[in-house]
Amino acid sequence: MPHSKGPLRKRDLPESDSLHRMRAYQLARELVAVCWDDAEALVRHPLTANIGPQLYEAACSIAVNLGEGYSRSSGRDRARIFEYALGSVRESIDWYNAGARVLAEDVVAARVETLVEIRKILLAVIPRERDRTIRPHKEIDSKDSGQQESGRQNPGRHDPGRHDPGPDDSGPSPSPQ
Repeated sequence: MPHSKGPLRKRDLPESDSLHRMRAYQLARELVAVCWDDAEALVRHPLTANIGPQLYEAACSIAVNLGEGYSRSSGRDRARIFEYALGSVRESIDWYNAGARVLAEDVVAARVETLVEIRKILLAVIPRERDRTIRPHKEIDSKDSGQQESGRQNPGRHDPGRHDPGPDDSGPSPSPQ
């Protein structure tokens, strides 16, 4: 597939997708568009040849994780995936600093400034998202569906497609041996 220079087109998401309104996502997409050239410059220098691909991967990971997290209905899930994006922001800052001797000083400063703005947004958004839901649980009759009124599953009924972690649970429990 041929590479075209210039900003990324929004061909993968329709303009009506509300993800486009998320400022951190907008900044991340803009960063990916310019990061390609930065990564190419780093690859051309023997001492930073390995930094270029890692920088580009980290920058792409920011937008990808914001897109995935934005699509989750559980606030805890969104926060967790947004934290991955935050980790990629910090990684990208470190890669830009590592490549600063090859890239122009003003380029590194501009990219880090963008990354710091994304980081600030995520540090504000992540705590708020932990307690939110997009799709609230329906109030239903527990006799007909095997669920309690809160919409949480009864302990006696198992649904393998759903894991509803408790406050101290970081994932599915290991299967008994």
